[in-house]
Amino acid sequence: MRALYVPYVDFSHAVELVRREKAFVYSGETKETRDKRHDRLLMKAINRAVEVQAAATLEDGAEGVLSAAGDAYIAMDAYIRSVRNEFQESGTEYAKRVDAEADALAEAAKSLRQAAIDDIKRLDVSVEK
Repeated sequence: MRALYVPYVDFSHAVELVRREKAFVYSGETKETRDKRHDRLLMKAINRAVEVQAAATLEDGAEGVLSAAGDAYIAMDAYIRSVRNEFQESGTEYAKRVDAEADALAEAAKSLRQAAIDDIKRLDVSVEK
């Protein structure tokens, strides 16, 4: 089960990295190239998580992780759509919405990671008994 949950935890870490890096741009990188890099990172991470979704569905007690993964996917989709829409939309209201969606994504990713940790702990306890 631990190996099955690794992509979910990896996704959570990718979201944290993107959220931290949203505040700056690396030397030699434009905001647009940073956003495209973030987009690729998030898409790769969520695709890995989706790949294990079927296997997780077959595991007893994985409902919490599956629910949290669904919430994280929805939050990531909203965030990515907003970032991709940046060239058609701008201004303070747009920036506030993207920040709110980034916060929602970070919270969903954190919940996903915690659900995976809780499941592993629960399984560890049941094995000890």
